[in-house]
Amino acid sequence: QLVSLRGRRPKNKKAGFTLAQMLEWERLSWKIHAGKKNPSRRILVLRAIYQASFSCQWRRSESTVKKGKWRWQKHLSRADIKYFDEVGNEVLATKSRLKKLLNTAKGYVQIQSPPCKNDQSGEGVTSRFMSLLPLDGEGIFQPGRAVLNMEIEDPCETGSRARTPCFLDPETGEAFKTFQFDQFVIWAVKEASRLFHHKVLSEKEARSMYSLHSFRVGGTNALRTVGAPQHVRCFAGRWISTAVQEYDRQEIREMLTYMKKAQRQDCKLFLFLFLFLLRIISSSKGCSPLGIRVPGFLSYIRVLKTDIGKRMLPSPPASLLPRFGRNQFRAGRLTMTTFRVNACLARRPCQNQ
Repeated sequence: QLVSLRGRRPKNKKAGFTLAQMLEWERLSWKIHAGKKNPSRRILVLRAIYQASFSCQWRRSESTVKKGKWRWQKHLSRADIKYFDEVGNEVLATKSRLKKLLNTAKGYVQIQSPPCKNDQSGEGVTSRFMSLLPLDGEGIFQPGRAVLNMEIEDPCETGSRARTPCFLDPETGEAFKTFQFDQFVIWAVKEASRLFHHKVLSEKEARSMYSLHSFRVGGTNALRTVGAPQHVRCFAGRWISTAVQEYDRQEIREMLTYMKKAQRQDCKLFLFLFLFLLRIISSSKGCSPLGIRVPGFLSYIRVLKTDIGKRMLPSPPASLLPRFGRNQFRAGRLTMTTFRVNACLARRPCQNQ
């Protein structure tokens, strides 16, 4: 009823962030967002948030606090992060052991995402599908190392990890707010566009293309780009249905590619049928009504050669041949039949028939 009254509700799909964009962010000067109390630590926290949001495919409410205060039952805490070495043994989150793990550059970080809209109790997909961030990656973009560096810079005792926010803002001493992280992301999009692409974007233009949900979109498309199957993408994004396809931004290009191929096949089929009809109409004279001679590669359509061996052809296609064609089939003969109006195909019998 609401649709009939107000019409369809338009929903604009946001673009997903790419790895190339985030590599450009690393080349920017983050001094404007570094704060005053502890600039180096705040930069580490911002880097850990955006890189983990991309790899863990978090929604905006899963990595930051949107409204109200941080609650350990609902939001991400330090207890949700665990560290493992190369053989799968858990490493205690002490400063010395984490430094040793960072120096070896082997192992991975495991993060359990907070409760979300499709698992509000936190006992479903969020507890079964863990986010895994390897520590032995290459390049600048390494979310596992970013989270590990943040933990080493601001360690937390084992007993208080469950009551400590995962991403603490050094300026306020509380969990990072959604609007603060949103301001940083929009600034990075505008600044990278201006410096590296010589295109000035207004805040409205930047927000029309991107949002904090673009990390989730970009993460699943990055997995598809490298050939990850759908069940792996569902595992990484904590999907329990085919809703992962709604975040796919490559289906438009793929659909256009397949439609072009299909159109080329349709054109070939149309050309074949057109020449086939011309040959049928002018089979006796060898030319079309317009006086254009049909190419020789379709001359086989004019005749049908069938070797029926020593017996009559009892198959249904032979009984369905036109009257003036069926009477010309005789046992043990190689016949040539011309079809002027109707054309039917007869199969060649097997050796045992």
